[in-house]
Amino acid sequence: YLKYINWLLRMNWVRQLAQRRVDRAPAGPTPEQRKKGACLVWGQVTDEQGKFRQGLLSGPEGYDLTAHSSLIIAKKVLEGQAPTGYHTPSTAFGPELILEVPGTQWQLGAANEDLTGEQ
Repeated sequence: YLKYINWLLRMNWVRQLAQRRVDRAPAGPTPEQRKKGACLVWGQVTDEQGKFRQGLLSGPEGYDLTAHSSLIIAKKVLEGQAPTGYHTPSTAFGPELILEVPGTQWQLGAANEDLTGEQ
């Protein structure tokens, strides 16, 4: 089906329609907003007995986090460190990859420790 998509995208009216959709999308954050921004990801796992563990990942603003991690991955690929085949970033380079992004920190709570301060 890719040959049909390529064929469609060669049509001027399809490209113009796609461009109008892109132009209508909201703008991303300003450079000032990006400097002030941050990223916080929270996760929790719970077993059958109700015991849980929580983790917090904090880092730079989302656009910056994406840019930095993309550059780190590109460097690893160019250095021949990428496995062949389809992989997510963590399966290709390990779960610690995200910690290579400057300003990123990981916190893993103890069993049944609430990291959110809400319980």
